[in-house]
Amino acid sequence: MRMSVISLFLLLVFSQKPIQAMEPSLDLNGRWPSGFWRSDTSGHRGPLRANFRQQGNGNYRVIFYGRFWGVIPFRYGVTLEVTGHQGDRVLMSGSSRLGPILGTFTYQAEANATDFQATFNSRREHGVFNLKRD
Repeated sequence: MRMSVISLFLLLVFSQKPIQAMEPSLDLNGRWPSGFWRSDTSGHRGPLRANFRQQGNGNYRVIFYGRFWGVIPFRYGVTLEVTGHQGDRVLMSGSSRLGPILGTFTYQAEANATDFQATFNSRREHGVFNLKRD
């Protein structure tokens, strides 16, 4: 009995990350009120804002709001999976299907407490999203 308790203790201790190796906590939740999107394919650009909500698994559900040609509003959501940390930055990636005409878009993103930058790619489009908050 004593041996199984010691074995269980050692298993728990050595299966955990060391405290100094744990990822830093960075809260991206909330409104990101200021930014822009730009298509590097067509050169179009427009205003962009977003709401971030962290999910129970640590990933973020992000709802983007923007405008095409300055007047046509769009809204869509994507789940960005946290793929790592680099210094004070969170690294994320995701994808979303935007229908048969636009197809599937993939995203690579990084953010710190005040800046969010992402690239997007699809079969026909590629470009950037940039957001800021105070």
